[in-house]
Amino acid sequence: MNKKPFWLLLSLIVIFSLVLVACGPTETEEPAEEPMEEMSERSKTLIFDIDGGRSTDPELWNPYVPGRRQDQGFHQTILEPLFILNYQTGEIEPWLGTEMTSNDAYDVWTLKLREGIEWSDGEVLDADDVVFTMNMLLANPELNWAAGLADWIDDVEKIDDLTVQFNLNRANPFFQLNNFSVRIWGGPSIVPEHIWADVDPLTFKNYDPEKGYPVGTGPYTLDAVSPTEFVY
Repeated sequence: MNKKPFWLLLSLIVIFSLVLVACGPTETEEPAEEPMEEMSERSKTLIFDIDGGRSTDPELWNPYVPGRRQDQGFHQTILEPLFILNYQTGEIEPWLGTEMTSNDAYDVWTLKLREGIEWSDGEVLDADDVVFTMNMLLANPELNWAAGLADWIDDVEKIDDLTVQFNLNRANPFFQLNNFSVRIWGGPSIVPEHIWADVDPLTFKNYDPEKGYPVGTGPYTLDAVSPTEFVY
């Protein structure tokens, strides 16, 4: 009987076992862990990849310029609406605004803002920002949303720091729903007066990393841009 195959097989088993022991972790060894600081920063980062083709101008962050790309996460991460329509319940839920009510004729609407809302640069969002945004749109019909609002709004006035009154030129029971409740996709976003008051809204790009632009009220700020990827 030839015993060589048996001893050869036994030798291979011993060698393989030694290799496994040498490669496996010892009782004192622990798997390498990612530093908690790096893990925390990664958990706070959101990346949007562009699916609809390259962005020809990744530094354009003016939401009112006609033709601007809207798919890079801007309105999901930085901008916030006054209200949000809940399609499941049919209710208009408060967000930056707490309530918006009309008179019996539906031609005067009163907006109440939530107290304590801040822009990402620390300035307070108040009625002045809302009035400024609406007047900016009414004065520049070329901007997105401007024509639709101008068709209904006669003027806008500040009642107090958290209250704005919209005076319409005719009755509109759906004024809040159609303009400020993200009914289908979005709506006119409130912009910070302390930044936009001194710029031309038709040419302002709203992008300056050193100043923290674009400034919004959402949970994220912009970190990096490219033609195909945006990091918040």
